[in-house]
Amino acid sequence: MGIVQKRSALITLLSLLWVFGIPPQFACCKPLLLTAAQGRIPLIGYMEVLKDEGGTLSIQDIVSSEYKNKFLPVQGVLSAGFIKHGAVWIRFVVTRPADSPSAWILEVAPAFNERLQLYVPTGNNNFDVRTGGTFQPFSKREDSYRLDHYKINVPPDQSQTYYVKVVSSRTIVINPVFWQADFLNKMVLREAVAHGIYVALSC
Repeated sequence: MGIVQKRSALITLLSLLWVFGIPPQFACCKPLLLTAAQGRIPLIGYMEVLKDEGGTLSIQDIVSSEYKNKFLPVQGVLSAGFIKHGAVWIRFVVTRPADSPSAWILEVAPAFNERLQLYVPTGNNNFDVRTGGTFQPFSKREDSYRLDHYKINVPPDQSQTYYVKVVSSRTIVINPVFWQADFLNKMVLREAVAHGIYVALSC
């Protein structure tokens, strides 16, 4: 294939991405579809990662042309290892059909990551920042559950790109899951009942 043909093919590909509402800088990130039929949807296979070895990058750095193509795909649960003075950035894209619930809960496990920042897009590369992690007092969390939960309203029929920044003095492991609120509440209730039965039988 000659240079002219390659250039023509690239232009065609980029044009198709824009037509289908997928900006080229995020084309490598497969969108996670949130449907009404699924109460629990893991992000395994839908995440990309960027290691910030110095811990100096801001969200505006991350979305800039210098870094947006440096994210690497994550095949399973992210195990980023130990980064003493740095951070790990996770990127994922979410979309939902109009007949799917707008209110979802993002759960970030496990519980030992020390500092979390979720960046929720608000338009024009602006973000609402939500904090969490073990250093966040339970009184300041969105709920008092042992894992970090973030309530998110996802607009219909459009792709939304989210970022999570993780800073921890321990090995960084990340396994995010999207929940419908009713399904999560039932799971938490079952956990509480099982724990109560265990405690009663142990006495």
